[in-house]
Amino acid sequence: MNNIILITFRRAFMRIHSHLIIAVAALGFGAKLFAATDLIDSSWQHAAPREDIAPAFLFDGKGGRDGSASLVIQADEREGLSGQWFKTVPVKGGQHYRFSVARKCDGIFAQRRETSVRILWQDDAGNQVAEDGPTVTSVLKGWKANAEPEYPSDRETDTQGWTEVSGVYRAPGAATQALIELHLQWVPRATVRWSNVMFEPCEKPAARTVRLAAVHYRPLGKSMEENRRVRSADCRRGETARGSRRAARDTDLLWLAQDLRRLRRAGAWTFDELFWRARERAQSVHRRRTDRARGTSYLQCRGTPRT
Repeated sequence: MNNIILITFRRAFMRIHSHLIIAVAALGFGAKLFAATDLIDSSWQHAAPREDIAPAFLFDGKGGRDGSASLVIQADEREGLSGQWFKTVPVKGGQHYRFSVARKCDGIFAQRRETSVRILWQDDAGNQVAEDGPTVTSVLKGWKANAEPEYPSDRETDTQGWTEVSGVYRAPGAATQALIELHLQWVPRATVRWSNVMFEPCEKPAARTVRLAAVHYRPLGKSMEENRRVRSADCRRGETARGSRRAARDTDLLWLAQDLRRLRRAGAWTFDELFWRARERAQSVHRRRTDRARGTSYLQCRGTPRT
């Protein structure tokens, strides 16, 4: 009887022990899956729109933040140089990911514009995938939207001049890889260093309320130069011509409706309709400029434009 009880106890102990081993292994795998890994290495590639406007690219094994590796882009005295480092990483459709990178600039004033970061969602063949989230349905009915690129935002800057650029994004259902691009564009005699690139799975962020604002801005200056000077000063202060400092600070998305010449009565148009009307206006201007460059008439090629 004692032998039977001892054997049963040993079997139960071995079963519990094996389950503990499996649980510990699963926890270790999960920790590895969500661990932050620096993606900076020599496998990154670089490219430029054209060879004659390509800046210089350099991989520095110890030039990053805290002595880590970094990707360097250097522009000489020529105007209009543009290029980027890029790398693809595998993703799982529907999973949320947190991206972050450290950036340090030298000789660059508008860092958000001239050293941008872009993330493209792609399939196995490198093609753009379809958007599976909420889309605009009041215009272009039947049109299938593609997943838009992500542009991480600038965060805090440390005492050594490194700025964190980060964001949390959901991979579209059809995406199997993400293309990360680190840019330098349009600024001469400048250098940017990219360090500590992280791209890791994360939990879905909690829902939050955002505040939208539209700017009613009418320049009152006597010349274009005066209007440009006043507007630039307002933007640097975080203000608008008819907005308070507090309203600008509390706004998450500020919409400038400067492309609209005429508006209907208040409440007659939705935000989506205003957006697409502004886009149609910009496309119309682009077509006119293209026709002028070709020596053709806009009215002959396009017919009478709508007013």
